[in-house]
Amino acid sequence: AVLARLVHKPDDFDGGWIGAPADSEGYARGLYASLRELDHAHADILLIEDVPGTAAWQAVRDRLTRATH
Repeated sequence: AVLARLVHKPDDFDGGWIGAPADSEGYARGLYASLRELDHAHADILLIEDVPGTAAWQAVRDRLTRATH
């Protein structure tokens, strides 16, 4: 299952796909709901697109790092 800022799932991908907001504030607001949805997908592997390394994304990056360890 995938969490990515690309809203539309590629046609040749048959796993679960969550299109996250492209802005840091919107992404942060929905992050934990998205992670719960991915968890409920019972996928063998969860892939989360890396977020930008800018200051605006620092809190999101921190939350993702904590959630994935």
